[in-house]
Amino acid sequence: MPTDTEHVNALMLPAVIRLTGFHIPRCNLAVSLRVCSLWHKVLEPLLWETLILQNQPCNHIPRQPTPTLCLRNRHHIRHLVETGSNSLIKFLAFSKVPRPLCLTSIRVSLLSPEILMIAQQNTDTLTSFSCRSNRLRRGEADQEAQALWYRQLFMILDMVPHLTDLAIGPAVLIDPPTTVFSKVARSLKTLELDRVKVADRSWYDESIQSSQTMSTLEDFPKLETLIMVWNDLPPICQLELIRKSPKLKSLTWKRGTQLLVQSWLSSALPPPDSLTNLDVSHSHIDDGDMAQILTMVPRLTSLNVRSSPFGPQSCVQLLERHAPNITMLDVSDCPQVTSAMTIAFLSSMPSLLRFSSSRVDASNIAKPFLHSLLRGSLSSLPVPSHGELPQSLEDRPWACLGLVELEISIVGLCSSEDSVPAQTRSLVYEQLSRLAKLEVLCLGEESDSSLHFGNERLDMTLAHGLDKLSSLKKLRSLNIRHLKAQMGDEEVDWLAHAWSKLEVIRGKLNCDTGTSEARALARRLKSKRPDILYYSE
Repeated sequence: MPTDTEHVNALMLPAVIRLTGFHIPRCNLAVSLRVCSLWHKVLEPLLWETLILQNQPCNHIPRQPTPTLCLRNRHHIRHLVETGSNSLIKFLAFSKVPRPLCLTSIRVSLLSPEILMIAQQNTDTLTSFSCRSNRLRRGEADQEAQALWYRQLFMILDMVPHLTDLAIGPAVLIDPPTTVFSKVARSLKTLELDRVKVADRSWYDESIQSSQTMSTLEDFPKLETLIMVWNDLPPICQLELIRKSPKLKSLTWKRGTQLLVQSWLSSALPPPDSLTNLDVSHSHIDDGDMAQILTMVPRLTSLNVRSSPFGPQSCVQLLERHAPNITMLDVSDCPQVTSAMTIAFLSSMPSLLRFSSSRVDASNIAKPFLHSLLRGSLSSLPVPSHGELPQSLEDRPWACLGLVELEISIVGLCSSEDSVPAQTRSLVYEQLSRLAKLEVLCLGEESDSSLHFGNERLDMTLAHGLDKLSSLKKLRSLNIRHLKAQMGDEEVDWLAHAWSKLEVIRGKLNCDTGTSEARALARRLKSKRPDILYYSE
């Protein structure tokens, strides 16, 4: 048995101290530097490895490091994150100190001359650059300046030998995509374009021969992930990014999905053989067209069709062709996706890790899967015979027990067909408790105009079965923003004790109490578990 002295000596080993630092929450890492000089020396690089600079509103200075501390520890910084505009960027860009920055990633919301300087100073070490904003620059002068800065940015990135990830937008490319942009993109593994335009309007002229345009774009031999969101890049360029990326594995295409569908279905653009992840959420792809596309992507493992016309035809193709290999599926807010389809997905995909769907009937969750099947609610859907099924069909799991993330919205807890709503609610908790590997749970509840909920709802109380979820030992994130929870002191105490790995809670703990009572519950939770981040809205 190791003695207390040996335990103390082990905690003074630099390797052990550094390993301990990885498990200390960032908010407590600064306090850990005060243990002793050795802990300070070992943990200080971890504290400064990521520098996050937030926006500085007028007459308000947020909590941030002083310029002196920032410059003294600049050689420890590897990841720079800036949201908005922050004065410390100027200190980092213009300071002359013996130990320079050695950044591997830069993520900012606004491009500026200071950011360009920092990028140029780190060309030898930079591997990732992201400049993404949620708003367009206002004013013609600002837009012209941004366009010129983007030209300079691509000239700098062309000199970065190890760049693998690039995300930009909104942006205007003054030079044609065939020049410096194409040269930068040929070395990338991940490329994200959000509202990117080309200044030369001739690229949007359909009279230009597409073959001439194709030949001018270079190949992208390393590109594996392509994300295009609300793009204004010329259509021919968007298609060529796919055509000339032989190793493309993941494709996200928002708003331009109809162009993609027409190209794939007409055989003008064959889908990449290596494609495994497809995200066409918020699209207008018809159910029949989507079904055809699913037959053209044989290696599909991840599909996101949130807020789209995805329906029965696509469901059949997905179950028949891809069910054994699907690890991620998002069918939320799809009007044609029924609760029966959702249960078919959950119970027929043995590799499923992440799943999201809306309006799942409580009775379909509470009762064994084949009960619904025998009633004929799934008679039109094929249930694959692959994999090992339990000898007793009623013991078949309602969902893949390997699920890591689950987002569902439950409807029909108290219906006219169910005379014992309390029992149904208890069974819902019992079924959820079987997902022992769950790390992220987003639980919602929707009312149905044809049903009368009354007081019967999934209210997250111990009296109605919450304690059954004690088996979810790996849960890190709980989202109950769309759930009418009725937690009290007893539930908060249980929650803090039962889920030791819980890090984030979103949503009101009790929707029926006033502001003062809600704050009292939040304070009680904070006193029990100071490490939990709680967002009531």
